[in-house]
Amino acid sequence: MLLFLICRGTAAIGPIIAALKDGKSVTYEGKEIRPDEVCTPTDPGPVFIVIDCPSEKFIQPLCTNEILQRYQSGEDGATLVVHMTPESVLKAEEYQRWMERFPSSTEHMVMNEQACSIHNVRSQKIQTQLNLIHADVFPPLQHYASTEPQAALHVPNVRAECLLKFQLRPKAEWQ
Repeated sequence: MLLFLICRGTAAIGPIIAALKDGKSVTYEGKEIRPDEVCTPTDPGPVFIVIDCPSEKFIQPLCTNEILQRYQSGEDGATLVVHMTPESVLKAEEYQRWMERFPSSTEHMVMNEQACSIHNVRSQKIQTQLNLIHADVFPPLQHYASTEPQAALHVPNVRAECLLKFQLRPKAEWQ
């Protein structure tokens, strides 16, 4: 019923939405509409953070950021932190100490030049078949592998790979 009102664009929708947002039930055309039927829960859900720290120059401002500090302890701790950082940043002692300030329950995913999984298996297969037809026109797709050793991290971490998933609800877990 509410969706019908929204689609019609009727002026009556404004007060109804306001009442529902305030947690009040409303009656429309003899039907009661409760807030829990149409509104998302007030629970903000698990916190996940995506960090893009492209060089060592950004480490100090990151470590002193008050907003991020709020998620490094207690009940508000982040569930997942995604680090889009080069390996050189991960190896920096200051960055590692900053990572260690998150609760031990926080998972860390690292996305950088060390991630070398094949991104699209189907494309690889097609390119390989085309290469068999004419190797000069359809060269094999290059597989990049970093020669730099990975940073030794002292927090629960996973290296990113194609199609990796992390479920936040109902239970925080890797899939």
